[in-house]
Amino acid sequence: MRTSKGAGILIVIWLAVTGTGCGARPAPPPAPSPQSPAGTAASAGTSAGPAVRDLSSALLGEEDLPGFTVSGEPAAGETPAGCAGLDFDPESGADGHAEVLLKQSEFGPFIRERLLRFPPGGAEALVAKVRSVTDTCRSFTTRDPMVGTVEFRVSPLDVGAMADATAAIRLTGEAKDFNVLLYQDLAAVRLGDTVIMISQVSPGSIDTGLTRSATERALAKLRK
Repeated sequence: MRTSKGAGILIVIWLAVTGTGCGARPAPPPAPSPQSPAGTAASAGTSAGPAVRDLSSALLGEEDLPGFTVSGEPAAGETPAGCAGLDFDPESGADGHAEVLLKQSEFGPFIRERLLRFPPGGAEALVAKVRSVTDTCRSFTTRDPMVGTVEFRVSPLDVGAMADATAAIRLTGEAKDFNVLLYQDLAAVRLGDTVIMISQVSPGSIDTGLTRSATERALAKLRK
């Protein structure tokens, strides 16, 4: 099972990572990129220049989320999300990118942070895309060969107004074959030409306060 790049969203892949509902232990994470701190990935065009190293240094770490540890480098793939509004690559047009994945346990919750730096106008466009997802699809169904049919509902999420612009959504999914509820929060915050994307994925229930506090902490680190 692979991850959709759409909106930086994990969608169903996290089931394979956690083993929830599948009776499987998680696979070892991929080795971290040699150009980046452990558990982070960074890219900017064809090289990791100073701007990208600055973004990497602003990523959340274990000291920012008590009880969480840095996991492996977030995976990438091409599994479609099943919702046109989510089927876009947030890195498109970015001239700097860094990300990290943290977990509270092997079974979640997971916090994924992505920092993306854009030429003028790009950051505004990305936040607008996230905000418009609920206009594009309030519900959708996706089929995964490992967990079967998953029905998702998409709703706006209130994490408060932050920095220059904020957009947030919640995905609530039901894995029909396993009777498991899946939750994902996605928050996008623009500070100048940089966008913070925070995604929390959790089985059974989800804590909006954790999504909000992780986003606030990420913004505070970016402002330093």
